[in-house]
Amino acid sequence: MATFYFTYGQGDPEDTHQAYKGGWTEVEAETPGQAVAAYKIFHPLTENNLLPCCGVAMTREQMAEPYGYVSGGMLQEGNGGYFCHDRITIRREVV
Repeated sequence: MATFYFTYGQGDPEDTHQAYKGGWTEVEAETPGQAVAAYKIFHPLTENNLLPCCGVAMTREQMAEPYGYVSGGMLQEGNGGYFCHDRITIRREVV
């Protein structure tokens, strides 16, 4: 299972139609498609048919360069002063 990150911009959520201001949501899933599907359950598409976030379904490795995730940046300092707002996990138990 991989962790995918959905980041949020700095604008007011009312104006930007994003779920939160700053920070991010973590989604644990097997594929980016599964991550987006799980994200949409809790954060439905906007009236413009867009996901309510800024950055979509990025893995930790994809975030390393532009966002400084691995080298200190976002995890320690936050994204716009905000941190992880929610964590979504897909889980199946075969019995």
